[in-house]
Formats: sequence, C-alpha cells, structure tokens
Amino acid sequence: MDGGSYSLEARHSLAIAVWWLVACAFVFRLGDLGGRRPAARSSLIAALGFAVVVAASVAWAPSSESAFLALDRVILYIGIGALAALTPRRALAVWCDGFALGVTAVALLALTSRFFPWVLPAHDLPQFLPGAAERLSYPLDYWNGLAVLLAIGTPLVLRAAVAGGTAWRVLSAAAIPVLVCATYLTASRTGTAVLLLGAAVFIALSVDRWAALVTTCVVSLGGGAGILVLHARPVLVNGPFETASARAQAPTAAAMILLTCAVTGAVVLFTQNRLAALPRPPAWVGVAAAAAALGTGVLLVGMSHPRARLAAFAEPPSRAALAQPDFVQSHLLSIGGGGRWQFWRAAAAEFEHHPLLGGGGGSYEPWWAQHGSLPIFVRYAHSLYLETLGEFGLIGVVLLVVALICPLYAGITALASAGGSERTTVAALIAAAIGYLVAAGVDWMWQLAAVSMVGIACLGLLTAAGSRAGPPTRRGPRRVLRLAAVTAALLAIACEGLPLLTDTEIRASQASAGDGDGNRAVAHARAAAKLEPWAASPYVQLALVYEQNHDLGSAARAIHAALRRDDRDWRSWLIAARIETKRGLIRPAGRSLKRAETLNPRSPIFGTPSAATARR
Repeated sequence: MDGGSYSLEARHSLAIAVWWLVACAFVFRLGDLGGRRPAARSSLIAALGFAVVVAASVAWAPSSESAFLALDRVILYIGIGALAALTPRRALAVWCDGFALGVTAVALLALTSRFFPWVLPAHDLPQFLPGAAERLSYPLDYWNGLAVLLAIGTPLVLRAAVAGGTAWRVLSAAAIPVLVCATYLTASRTGTAVLLLGAAVFIALSVDRWAALVTTCVVSLGGGAGILVLHARPVLVNGPFETASARAQAPTAAAMILLTCAVTGAVVLFTQNRLAALPRPPAWVGVAAAAAALGTGVLLVGMSHPRARLAAFAEPPSRAALAQPDFVQSHLLSIGGGGRWQFWRAAAAEFEHHPLLGGGGGSYEPWWAQHGSLPIFVRYAHSLYLETLGEFGLIGVVLLVVALICPLYAGITALASAGGSERTTVAALIAAAIGYLVAAGVDWMWQLAAVSMVGIACLGLLTAAGSRAGPPTRRGPRRVLRLAAVTAALLAIACEGLPLLTDTEIRASQASAGDGDGNRAVAHARAAAKLEPWAASPYVQLALVYEQNHDLGSAARAIHAALRRDDRDWRSWLIAARIETKRGLIRPAGRSLKRAETLNPRSPIFGTPSAATARR
C-alpha cells in the first residue's frame, strides 16, 4: 500500500527488516542450515558476484549515488532469497499459503478501490499519468505491477485449491475470480500472459494433472463470468468512476462477483469429489491433449502473421489508443509495444558501447535521455536482462542469469523426489517463479519490490525444495558460517541504512524549506551530504535551498559540487544555468544550458522561446 515499496524509504526499510531476520535466523538457528544445496550455493555465489560487479560500477557509473542504490536493491533481493532458502522443505506450503492469502487480499483491495473508491485514501496517480486513469493500479500505483503480482500469485492460489483441505480448497477456488477480474481491470497484457503461463506450467507439473486441469477450467469459467459482469457495466471498466452511474452500478457488480466466487468454490468442490471417484485416463491421453494444444498454438501463431505483428509491436507508441471508448478491452487485444522496442534498443546500444562491464549502475536513465529515440522520460529499460546488459555488461548479465536459473534447476530436480501435495507445492512455486522471470524480462518488475520480493522468495523456496540430506556439519565450521552470515547481515543493514538516513535528511530539508525555515533546511541538507559525501542529491537540495534564500554564491558552489559527483544529470545543469543567470553570468549560463540540452536533446523544455533566447 506504499506504492509497491518502490520508494527509497519503503524499500530500504524493508531491506533492513529482511536482513535483521536473516541475522536472527543464524543466531538462534531458526532456519534449516543442513543438507546438501549445490544449486543454492551456485545461486548464492553468482548473486554475490553480481553484487560485486554492481558495487564496483560505482567507480565508472555516471552517478556513484545511483550505482550505490542499485547495489542496495541487489542486497535486498539476496536477503529475501536467503531468508526463503533457509525454510525447511516441510514448511514450503506455509509460505505458499501466506502468499496466496496476501495476493488475494491485494486483489480484494484493488477491486474495492474501483467499486467503492471513497472508502480508501485518495489515489493521485491519474494526476501524473492521465492515460492511466482507466487502468486499475491501486494499491501498487502501477497497473502492470499489480497484474503481475496477481498473476504470479495465481499458481499459489491454484495449489491451495487443488491440494488443501476441504474448506481451504473452496475458499481458494472462490478467490480466483477476484484475481481474474482485478487483472482484467488493469488492462495488462503482461499480467494476462503471465497468468495464463503460470496456470499452464502448474497443470503440466502437478502430480495429478487431471485434477489440476479440471480445477483450473472451473475457476477459469468463474473468472470469465466475473469479466462478463464487468463488461456489462462499461462505466466501471473505463470510467468516469466518480459519476453517479458508477456509484449506482458498483454495489450490484460487487455482489454479483461475490456470488460468482461462491458458486465457483462450490462447483470446484463438487467436481473434485466426483473426479476422485473416477479412474484417471491413460497417460497417452494427456500427452495427446498436450500435443494437440501445442500444435494448435503453433498453428495460430503461424496464421497470425508474426512478422506484421512484430513490426506493429516495434512501432512508436501513439496516444490515439487512449481515446478508444472501450480502452481496457481494446488495449488487451492490441499488439503495440508501448515504446518497449525503443527502450530495449537503447539498452542494447549502451551494451554495444560498454560490452564487458556496462555503463554502471543507474546509467540507463542518462543514456536514454541523451540517446533515446522518443521524447518521453524513461528511467528503466522495461527489461531486467537488457537493462543489466547495458548497465553491467556481459559479465553482469551472465552472473544474474545464473543466480536466477539455479533455483529453477533445483526445483525441477526436486519434482523427481517429491510426491503428493509436496510435488503440487513445488509445481506451484516453479510456475510462479517462471511467471516472475518472464515478467521481469518485459517490464520493470525488478524495481517494484512488492512484486520482486514474491518472485525472489519463490526462487529461494525452490532452492530449499532442492536440498538433500547430507552428513552433519562439524561444530567448528557451523560457528564460522553463523558468524560470517551475521556479519554479512549487519553489513547489509549498514549499506541499506545509509541511503535511508540520507533520504530522511533530504526530505526534512524539503519540509523545512516549504515552511520557510531556510537555516534548518540548510542544516538538514548539509547533514545529508555528510552521510553520503559521494551523492549528488544532497548538494542539489543544498543549492535549491541557498537559491531560495537568495544566497546565489553558495547556491552556485553547491550545484557545481553536485555536478562533480554526477555530470550526466541534465536537471542539475539546468539548475546551474538558472543560478548563473540570476548572478548575471550569461555566458556560463548559456554553456550550462547547452550542456543540459546535449544530455536531453528531446526534452520539450529546450524547445521553448525562452530557452532559444538563452542559447543565443
């Protein structure tokens, strides 16, 4: 509910809590530290190697501050993966049930924000992104992020609907239409594709594929019925949502969807009881059905003119699609890339420029601003793997892929030794993990901690599932391991706490400046600069405060201190140009403005008459 833990404050607070739990797990021996875990070790070594590359990129990245923040994000995910990997195999189902409950709660909260928006806090995302008004985004503040979170949680809910107790199976099956309806309202093609992929993988890997298939078909019908309820009420789907018509339709729609959920749960229970009494078809029937489905899919892809669709995907985005009267449905059926092709090409171009080690952590944003092909602000490449390729080169992307693939290998090998409900649990974790890895390849899920923590935790749980019994470790090595782990956890907490304290001081400076207390604002900005002397943002804030206090000389020194730490940020050059203009230094101001335009040549700011006059 804090924007998907995207902000620095939320993300770093989460990281500190995670690493504190890791330290406690080793100190009090709360986790499963025994057994042979070759995949876990390989994944951990690769992840630590990737963290070393990210940390080293501080030396060559355009902004040491941005590179350090990229390292902190990696540290957070290593902590989540380690915490999940300490889970004993017998407790994997508990994590799955917890995530199933959490994802269902998020879906209910999201639908509540659409049906009864006055019940929840004000949602200001449409003010910044008017085109996002029709798309369900609350509480993560990003429609694709919400859809992907629900999609990777769907196999975990399906697992409970197939392998849980009677009441748990009914409740879990009843929750699926809620997830489907919320995903539909996001109009997210990525989320829809991940949801379908996760369900297919779960069915294919389950111990009782027919039970999984029948349950999935029934809950899919329930989800389809929920979508029909929404489709019959276009105001609830496409807006405007604050009208009397929307308020009138919302209670009926909510009641009908809840009724659909109840019917779905009852039908699933009935079909599962009947199915249990029937003999299973021979294996060749399942193989033939899977082959027929695969062949049909290949045939449909071939008949859909893939070259033409790829060309349409690569076309630059257009605002015309936002004017469709039925935006949600038309967007789900569209094939446009929304600019992703251009984002990916820019990441590939950065890799070509820095093939071995990349441009450094956080370098994609300034690279895009200077070399991108669309006149829009973009911070992330909308692909974890291509962005890693551009920012950390071939070495970085290989280490990252190894760290992510080894847990999948551990889960797949665990299927061979698992049976009954345990195999169903592992199948659900594999389906959720694959869905997350696919989504991370086509959108910026890596930066949305609320989504990535679920995906990374599933990968960590798969390493726990792949552990095998081994000889007990001697007492001496166990103590060394615990000491090293606790030391690493405390070091991680320090790395996460430093930017958090810096950000706290900057926000305090901004609040004091807003209250008109210039002296206190300067003090907080200076404290931030002392905490992270390599960071540019404290000096930018200091320059703005001095400028507000009409101390232009100090403001100029502060902004140039920021530029010495990050000379690729066009916004700092623009601030420098403004301060120099106020000081009467016209030629230096013109050079600063020219530098800002060079770093972001497509910005509409530099097309204004005042900017043209300043350049002259």
